[in-house]
Amino acid sequence: MDKLDKLVEQIKNASGNEDLIRDILSKLLPKETNDKGLFKRGDSPFWWYKFTINGKPYSASTQTENKKLAKMIMDKKRTEVIEGKHLDKKSVAKMTFQELSDKFMVWAKERKKCWKKMYLTNLVRINQALGDKLIEDIDRKTVKAYLTSLEKDKLAFSTINKHKSTIGAIFAWAMDDEQGYTEFNPARGIKNLEEDNEVVRYLTEAEYALFMAANKGDQDAVDLLHFFLNTGMRPGEPSKLDMEKDVDYKLNIITLPAKHSKSRKKRVIPMNDIVVDILKRNPDVFKLNVGKKLERSFKKAGIKDFTPHCLRHTFATNYLDSGGKLEVLRDILGHHSVKVTERYAHVKNAPKVHAVNLVQNYYLTPRDISATNLLRSGSEEENNNPNTVISPYISRV
Repeated sequence: MDKLDKLVEQIKNASGNEDLIRDILSKLLPKETNDKGLFKRGDSPFWWYKFTINGKPYSASTQTENKKLAKMIMDKKRTEVIEGKHLDKKSVAKMTFQELSDKFMVWAKERKKCWKKMYLTNLVRINQALGDKLIEDIDRKTVKAYLTSLEKDKLAFSTINKHKSTIGAIFAWAMDDEQGYTEFNPARGIKNLEEDNEVVRYLTEAEYALFMAANKGDQDAVDLLHFFLNTGMRPGEPSKLDMEKDVDYKLNIITLPAKHSKSRKKRVIPMNDIVVDILKRNPDVFKLNVGKKLERSFKKAGIKDFTPHCLRHTFATNYLDSGGKLEVLRDILGHHSVKVTERYAHVKNAPKVHAVNLVQNYYLTPRDISATNLLRSGSEEENNNPNTVISPYISRV
């Protein structure tokens, strides 16, 4: 009698006994695999695991695209944590946050152009509060308590969010397989405070005219200005593009890969004629230090309290003023929520017109941008001449 005949005989004998029949049939069914805890991130092809032991979350890359293997790795890690044998525990237990942040800053100085602005200022205060603590003793409650203390000291919500981001960036770096200092990021999952975004700094018509006049003949400055005014991209993003793969002139779109996007999600940015012209005519302009180039140009024009990032605000403001939809703008800018995008909705109150390509009507045509004689004005004959360039911020009737 084979195995199947035996099972059939057992079921006959167990007639009427539901529990026994259920037990017998369960032997015939394939065992279920519990994949809970495995997930994929937009910036990685590998499976990642995430689980919680005694209220402490653990998360890391399995470094494999094979889901079955990823589950085995996750289960092994979970077992190691439960048994207190995970490899990172000893090194973490002996390291303070100050020591970890020092190691992080050595790494950041070599790879982050704005490391001082991004991390150094915040770390002075962070280390005063957390520097002496061991890494394994810093949990989500510790970080929340620190952020609450900043709030009690009346720091701006935007500043508090930057402190949280700095802590998160350090632990995210420490979790990387190349570092292996920890498997836990205590800042992950803590929501940003809602910032007061009512005041949006954008380029006015008068400031635009000042910029164009002061930078007359500086084609790189003019091209950079108009590129960002027409895309809303962040200053550091264009230099990360692969001009052959990420720019599609047939569909007139720029695709910013997830690994280069702040939101860690792929972003698609539509191109109007001005953007297409700049990318085809002067693609090397993005090899410059874009931020510094624009800052010098603003200073030269006497434009105060204005950063290159404000051009992104200007794009968003003009997009909505031209009749663009809030949800579409959210996707172009890469915001997680439309609530963030709403900050631009009431900056201007001019009549709404239509769609994204109308944004370019605020600026010059491609032919005008590449012209060297900018902002000419004068006689009626000149003004009626189609080759005469005028400021795009001058009111059109």
